Amino acid sequence: HLYKVKHLILCHGDHNTGTFADATWPAILSELSTNTLASIQIIYSVYSTMREQRRGTIIHMNSVAGKRYAPGEAVYSASKHAMAGFLQTLRPEAKQYKIRIMDVFIGAVQTGMTNSRNDSNSLIRPVDVAKLVFRLATDEYASLQVDEITLSRWLDLPPAIPRHV
Repeated sequence: HLYKVKHLILCHGDHNTGTFADATWPAILSELSTNTLASIQIIYSVYSTMREQRRGTIIHMNSVAGKRYAPGEAVYSASKHAMAGFLQTLRPEAKQYKIRIMDVFIGAVQTGMTNSRNDSNSLIRPVDVAKLVFRLATDEYASLQVDEITLSRWLDLPPAIPRHV
C-alpha cells in the first residue's frame, strides 16, 4: 500500500424516508445504501491496510435510532441497527489486528436536518461531538476498549419530588 491509515471516522447519513408507508422504494434503497452499504464499503477500503499495519481506529457516528427504535423512522432505524450489528460482529476480528472499532450513538445534533425543529437550540452542538471523537481517536485512550458510547443532549429536568418514608 502507498498510504497509511491510522484513523477512519465515518460521519455521514441520509434521513429522508419518513414513515415506511409514505416512503418510495428508491428512497428506501437510497437511505439503506448511504447509511449501511456505503459505510461498510468505506471500512472495507481501509481495513486491509489497517490489518497489515496491525493498528487503526474506526469510529462510526451512529444514531440513537441504532440502539432503540424511532417511531415513524423504520428504514432509518433499520439502517442504523444494521451498522451496529455489523460493527459488533467485526470488532472481535479487528481486535486481533489491534484495530479499535467504536460506534458512537448520538441523539439529535444541531445540523441542517434539525434547523426546523422548535428545540434546535437545545440539541447537541457539533463542536462538542467533534472534540470528543477527536479525543477518542488519539493514542491518549489507546489502552481503553471503548466499543460503544451514547451521547444524548443535556435536558434541564425538574428536580425529583421528595419521597416521604
